[in-house]
Amino acid sequence: MTDAALANRASPPRLLGQVRGKIRLKHYRSRTEHAYSNWIKPFIHFHDKRHLGDC
Repeated sequence: MTDAALANRASPPRLLGQVRGKIRLKHYRSRTEHAYSNWIKPFIHFHDKRHLGDC
C-alpha cells in the first residue's frame, strides 16, 4: 500500500466530506447535497477553517 493510501485511511473525513456522506446515506437528491455544501463552505471560511472544537 502506498503512503498516500495509508494517509487517506488514517485520517477521518473532513467536515464537508462527512456532510456529503450523511446526505448520501439519507438518499437526498444531488441538488440538495450541492446546496448544503454551498451553505457550509462560507461557514467554514468564516471560522478561519478551524475545527469548531478549537473555538
